[in-house]
Amino acid sequence: MKRITVIALLAVAGIISTGKALAQSDEVRVAVPFDFAVGNKVLPAGTYLITSPSDWVIEIQNQNTRDAMLALVAGDNDQSAKNVLVFDKHSNHYFLREILCDSAKMNVSLPTATIEKIARQEEAKNPTGGGDGDQVTLALK
Repeated sequence: MKRITVIALLAVAGIISTGKALAQSDEVRVAVPFDFAVGNKVLPAGTYLITSPSDWVIEIQNQNTRDAMLALVAGDNDQSAKNVLVFDKHSNHYFLREILCDSAKMNVSLPTATIEKIARQEEAKNPTGGGDGDQVTLALK
C-alpha cells in the first residue's frame, strides 16, 4: 500500500512540476548544520535546495549527494516569522516543522511523523531537563 501511495505521489508531482517548469521556479537554499528528519526519513547535515512543485508537495534535495525526497505539506498562515525554517527538537533529534519563506512564496507546515511521536514519548519517559522539546529556527539567506 505504501508503494502505491509513493508511486501516485511521484506521478502527480511529475505532472504538476511539468506545468511549473514553464513558470519561474521558487526555491529555498539552506545550510542545515545538524541531521534532521522529514517525514520518517532522517537527512544528514548539509546544504539543501527546497522547491515546491505544487501547493501541497515539497522536494528536498541534498546539494552534495543529489539525494532527493518528496514530502506532503499544508499551507501555513503563520506570517509572524519570515524567511526561516522551523524545527522541533526532541531528545537531541530535529524534525522539520515549517518552511516560512516569503521570497519563495513558500509558507508551509509538515505533518508530525511517526518517528517524531516516538521521540516525544521517549522524551516524556526520560526527561533530561530539556522540557517538552524546543523549536529551533534557521534563518534563510
